[in-house]
Amino acid sequence: MTKEIKKSMRNGLDKTQIALVFVTREYETRVNQVAESPAKFEFYHIAENFQACNAIIPIICEEEMSIQSAWKGYLKGTIGHTTAIDFSDAWEDEAVFAQRCTDLLFLIRSILKRLRDEGGRQVANENMQKKADSEATKRGSLLSALIAVVEDSTNVVDLEAPVEYAQPTGQSSIELTENPLHQQQRPSCTSRPPFFGQTKASGGGGVRDLIPKKTS
Repeated sequence: MTKEIKKSMRNGLDKTQIALVFVTREYETRVNQVAESPAKFEFYHIAENFQACNAIIPIICEEEMSIQSAWKGYLKGTIGHTTAIDFSDAWEDEAVFAQRCTDLLFLIRSILKRLRDEGGRQVANENMQKKADSEATKRGSLLSALIAVVEDSTNVVDLEAPVEYAQPTGQSSIELTENPLHQQQRPSCTSRPPFFGQTKASGGGGVRDLIPKKTS
């Protein structure tokens, strides 16, 4: 098999979303043989690129291959447990053939939908990651700029240096004195405001004694 054939097969498979493997006894033999063959090269490339995403559909073409657990070698290990469509009994019956085609179409659409949904989630995750990276880059740039300002010797303030205040021209410094109002003697806690009556009268007192008396 020439390099050009391998390249053409690889390019065709790279543009494929779902691989349909038509399983026959002869195909199984060629896949499992030691010597390289187009069938073996193709199947190994399919297994490498489609098995992880579960996008391989085995098409059983012969009745003797209808039991997947009886498959052998690399073919069984790769797609022996994959959902298959059995056409072995459909070649002579149009109704059965039509039903198998319908089953195959449904399976293809299901896989394509799953791949599309997974691709959408992957794109969304990539967009979220890009946004997070962008925000992190902005924060990193802001932090770097702040550090540069702090480390700049011209912008560093010596906290231990004495602070000097300029005095207004032609004026002396203001000398703070205690407010004269503060020097007045505060009334005793037992003294009463002059407009209040006695809180205690002879012969007893009452609430009326707390009412301010009228002045003439």
